[in-house]
Order: sequence, then C-alpha cells, then structure tokens
Amino acid sequence: MDKHQFWQLIEAAREQERDLGDGEHARAVARRASELLAGRAVEEIVAAQQVFWDLMAESYTSPLWAAAYLTNGGCSDDAFTIRYEALDPDWGFDFDDQDEMTRRLPRLAALYF
Repeated sequence: MDKHQFWQLIEAAREQERDLGDGEHARAVARRASELLAGRAVEEIVAAQQVFWDLMAESYTSPLWAAAYLTNGGCSDDAFTIRYEALDPDWGFDFDDQDEMTRRLPRLAALYF
C-alpha cells in the first residue's frame, strides 16, 4: 500500500461515516478505516501502518504545529498528536512555499516568513 492507496482507504471510510458535527467524526472514520483494513491481507495492513507512521513523521513539524496553534487558539503536544492523525490529504502542501502558506494560512505566514 502506498500513500495514494492509503488516502483512498481513508476516503472510503469517510464516505461510509456520516458527519454529525459532534467531534466524533474523526474517531468514527478511524474505526471504519480499521474495519476496512481488517479484511485485507496482512501485508497490506502492515504497509498501511508504515504509510500512517510515515505521514505522522512528515506532519510533525514546527510550521504545522504553529498552524494548529493559530487555528485552534492554542495546541498542546497532546492535542497536536491527536489532531494531526486525522489530517486531510488536501492539506498536503509544502509549508516552506511562501505563496501557498500566505494563501492558505495568512496569519501563520505573517509570523513565519
């Protein structure tokens, strides 16, 4: 399983879970993704776990943490760890790209650049 296939799995899980707007949607999607993975070959499950850990390592950066801090009015290390596991793949952009940062996160860009 590669990153693209991983995000396809997450999208399938999202489509199967209704967002009730109560903050439980991310947990429900994670449970559904686990259920979807359980029906796959062991090798795919292990590969999905590796992709997940790779994405977590890639996302655990100061600029992203700063963005979480600004958008949430604060962000402890525990809150960041919990929140970044539910990242949306549409946020997959280079945080060093000044134009993209300014477009997406202007307040953070003003502090960072």
